[in-house]
Amino acid sequence: MRFVQYQLCLILMGLALIGAKAQPVLRGQVTEAESGHPVAAATVVYMGTSTGVVADTMGRFRLPMLPDSTRIQISHTGFLPFEIHLDTIDSNAFLSIGLYPTTILQGTPVLVAATRIPVTLNVPAPVMKLYSTDLQREDNLSIAPALNRIPGVFMQSGTLSTNRISIRGVGSRSLFTTAKIRAYLDEIPLTNGVGETALEDIDLSLLSEVEIFKGPTASEYGAGLGGLIHLKSMNYASDEASSISAQVQTGAFGTQRYLTTLHLRGERARLDLNYNRTHSEGWRDNSAYEREGLTALSKVNTVNNGITTLLANYTYVKGFIPSSLNQAAFNDNPRQAAAIWGNISGFKEYHKILAGLSHQQKIGINWEHTTSLFGTWRDGYEPRPFGILDEKNRALGGRTRLDYKPQHSGQYSIGAEVFSEQYDWQNFQLQRRTDGTVAPDTLLQNNKERRFYYNLFASAEWRREAWTLHAGVNVNQTYYTLTDLFLRDGNDLSGSYDFNIMFSPRIGLVYRPSSEVNIYATVSHGFSPPTLEETLTPAGAINPDIRPEQGWNFEIGSRGANIWQSISYEITFYTMRIRDLLVARRTAIDQFIGVNAGQTTHHGIEAYVHYKIMPALHVFAAYTFADYTFTSFIDGDNDFSGNRLTGTAPHIASTGLDFNDLKTKLYANITFQYTDAIPVNDANSIYASAYRLYNIKVGRRTSLYKKWHIDVYAGVNNLLNEKYASMLQINALGAMPRYFYPGLPRHAYGGISLRYTWDRKD
Repeated sequence: MRFVQYQLCLILMGLALIGAKAQPVLRGQVTEAESGHPVAAATVVYMGTSTGVVADTMGRFRLPMLPDSTRIQISHTGFLPFEIHLDTIDSNAFLSIGLYPTTILQGTPVLVAATRIPVTLNVPAPVMKLYSTDLQREDNLSIAPALNRIPGVFMQSGTLSTNRISIRGVGSRSLFTTAKIRAYLDEIPLTNGVGETALEDIDLSLLSEVEIFKGPTASEYGAGLGGLIHLKSMNYASDEASSISAQVQTGAFGTQRYLTTLHLRGERARLDLNYNRTHSEGWRDNSAYEREGLTALSKVNTVNNGITTLLANYTYVKGFIPSSLNQAAFNDNPRQAAAIWGNISGFKEYHKILAGLSHQQKIGINWEHTTSLFGTWRDGYEPRPFGILDEKNRALGGRTRLDYKPQHSGQYSIGAEVFSEQYDWQNFQLQRRTDGTVAPDTLLQNNKERRFYYNLFASAEWRREAWTLHAGVNVNQTYYTLTDLFLRDGNDLSGSYDFNIMFSPRIGLVYRPSSEVNIYATVSHGFSPPTLEETLTPAGAINPDIRPEQGWNFEIGSRGANIWQSISYEITFYTMRIRDLLVARRTAIDQFIGVNAGQTTHHGIEAYVHYKIMPALHVFAAYTFADYTFTSFIDGDNDFSGNRLTGTAPHIASTGLDFNDLKTKLYANITFQYTDAIPVNDANSIYASAYRLYNIKVGRRTSLYKKWHIDVYAGVNNLLNEKYASMLQINALGAMPRYFYPGLPRHAYGGISLRYTWDRKD
C-alpha cells in the first residue's frame, strides 16, 4: 500500500518539472466563475491609464508590468468588473480570474487560481482555500463537510453545537471542543484565552472564503501547533448593485433554515446586513437545536487610500445534548440519548457578541498599516447531570501590523496582538422540579479566571529570480489568574501562573521552475498552552509544573495551478515531533487535570488534485496518509509508547464531481468521503469502524424578470444511509464507556432563494 502511495506522490511531484522559465509579464486567463468557460475578448487594463490588453478567444492574456501602476481591472460586457492589487500578487504568478455575471445570485467576483489552490505560489506552506461555492456544496448547516475535503483536516460533529477539529492529528485528543488550533474571523479571534475554538457559531452565508494553514506556519496569528483557520467575511465589489435576498430551506428531522440579506451600496461606503435562523428537531432524542444570528458589516473608503471596516455579530444558540453512547446502545438504537443527559433534558444555551473595528491605510506606494480593535461577550447556561454551569466571558484586544512591499523584491511585516479575557463561572447543585425540569440549587463553585496573552511577530520575504526565501518569528507569553470566590469550604485555591516566553521561528524556501508550479521546503516551530483547568492539581490549586505542548514541523511539497489550463495539484510530505504531550486525566465525572505525559511523532502525506474535464465539468480528489504514534507515553501505570495516536484515522480520502453550466443554468455535484477505522482509547483496544459517505446536490439558478433572480435546489446527505460514528469521546471511562456519537442518517433537503437588485441610479 505504501509503495502505491509513494508512486502516486512521485508522479505528482514530477509535474513540478513541467514548464518554462517564468516570464517578466503578468499572465493569466479570464473565465466564467461558475462554469469555467473562457471569457473571450475580456479587457485587462491598468487603472488610471490607457495601457491594457484584450484577452484572446480562450480568455488568455499577457500584460507587461508597469512599475508605477499597482492595480488592474478586468471587465467584459455582462459581467461584474474585478480589480486586482498587484502589490499582493507575485509578478510570476499565473492568474486565473473568475468573473460573475451581473445576474449572479450569490457570491461576487473572486480571484482564484484553479479552484481551491492559492493564487500565489510563493508561499512555502500547505495553505489551501475554500470559496463560497465549496462551503455551499451541501445543506449550508455546517462547515464540517467542506473542511473534511481538505487533506490533513478532520472535523468531527456530534451535533450542530458539539464539534472537534484536528489538523495533522493535533487536537484529536481534546475532550469536547476544538483546541490547539487557532481561528479568526477577519481580524477577530474566534479562539478564547485558553486555546478553545468554536466555528459553529459563524453562519456559512457570512463567508467569502476560508484559508487553512496546516501546521505551525502562520506566525502572524500565534504559531498554533495544529495550524490556523482564517474565516473571511463577504467582500462585495465596490460597484456592485444593491440587493435584498431571502432563502428558505427545509429538510428531514424538522430542519428549517431562513436567511435574509441586505446589501446597500454607495459611492464610498457599503453596508451588509445578514439575518439567519437554523432550527432542527433533531434525529436523536434530546437533540433539538436552535440558532439565530444577526450580522452587520460596513466598509467605508476614506481619503488617501484608506478603508475602515466595522463588523458586529450577535448569535443565540440553544442546543440540547444527547451525548455519546456505549457500543451496545450504538448498535441497538443510535437514536436514543445517553440516559444521564436525556433524563434531565440537558442542553447548553448562550448569547454571544463579536465586534471589531479596523482601519487599513496605504502610506505612499510601498507601505501599508492595519490596526484593529475587537471584543467578545458570551453569556452561557448549561444544565448537566453533575451540576448546572453558569458562565460569562468578556474579552478585549487589538492587533496592529505594518507592511513594507517594495516593487517585485519581496515584503516585510512586523506587528503585535494583545488579548485579555475574563471568565466568570459558577457551578450549582442540580435541583429537579416536579414538572421534570431542573433548576440551580446550592452553589458548589464560584471562580473568576483572567486569561491574557500577547503575540509579537515579524516576517520577511526575499525574491530572486525563481527563488523566494521566507522567514518569520512569533513571540508569545500567556498568563492565567484564578480567583476562588467560594470560601465557605475554608479552602482558597486562588493563584496565578505565567508560562515561559515561547519563541517560535519558521523558515521556508520556494523554487519556481515555471509560472504554474512551485517546490517548497519549510521548518517551523509551534506550541499550544494548556487550558487553565489543565493547570490545576486534583485539589484545584494551580500546578506550576505544567508546560505547554510544543513541537517542530519539517516538510517538503509542491503546488501547481492551471497546468495545461486544466490541472491543479498539491502534494506535501511532512513530519512533526511534539513533546510535553498534554493528557487530560479524569479525576471525577466532571473533573480533569492536565499532565505532561509524553511525546508523539506525526508522519504524513497529503495530496490534492483538481482536473477540469471540460468548462462545465470538474473533478477533484484529496487523500491523507497519517502515521501518528506515541513515541513515548507513560500515563500512570500504563505505557502506551508505540501505539497509534488516539482519535486519528490512518487513511482519509475524498473525491467529487462538479457540474455547472451557465447556458442551461443547471448545477450539480456529488461527493464521496472515506474515513478509516479510528482508535478511541490510548490502549488501541477499541476502534470506531471505517465508514463511507455520499452527498449529492442539484439545482437551477436563473433570472425571472430583469432584476429578479431565483435559485432552486435539493440534495441528500449520507445518500446510502451509512451507520457510523461522527464524533468520538476519547478515553471514555466506566463499566460501559460511552465512546460513540452516532452520525446523521440519510438526510434530504430542499430550498429556494430569491434576490432583487437595483443600482444607485434606480
